[in-house]
Amino acid sequence: MEINLEILNNVANLGSKKVSESLSSLSKKSVEVSSVAAEISSVKIILNEILIDEDRAIISYAQMISGIDGMALLTIPREEALILVDLLSNVEVGSTGVFMDIDRSAIKETLNILSNSFLTVLSKELKIEFMIGSPIMVPTTSIKKLLEKVSEIEKGEIVLFTTSLKISKHQIRAHLYIIFNEKLAKLLEEIK
Repeated sequence: MEINLEILNNVANLGSKKVSESLSSLSKKSVEVSSVAAEISSVKIILNEILIDEDRAIISYAQMISGIDGMALLTIPREEALILVDLLSNVEVGSTGVFMDIDRSAIKETLNILSNSFLTVLSKELKIEFMIGSPIMVPTTSIKKLLEKVSEIEKGEIVLFTTSLKISKHQIRAHLYIIFNEKLAKLLEEIK
């Protein structure tokens, strides 16, 4: 699999448009999406980035079930995730203080929208069909342990889309990590 920055920038641009359309339809609000950065990174670097905001991050992941072994991982700062949930639920911002099941579903759906939008474009670019499974929300500590195991076992490519969502004057920073690693599929079973 050959991924370069030219391909990633194209995926970021086209994927951002798809994300905007999908989230606008879901929230019934205008959603501006910009993929602030698209880069190829390593497991160690990503682990360090996730740990910076460990206590405040909301994390959801989905395992890739076809194409290449790996996962899509979404992190959003907790306070911004609460705002996102309110905006997607069409309630007043500040209404959600604790994540209930319906709120977790909104975060999982955001992962679905982001990952499928970017993976659809990447699939066309690389001529590989990707499919991800159902999203799961997990504590940061579980992802930390998982990524530590992966970084010890094997280096893998990670594609990072740092995405900024602007919904009704609210800025939401989302980090979507597409992690390609053969050992990851087996290790994911341990944290379910």
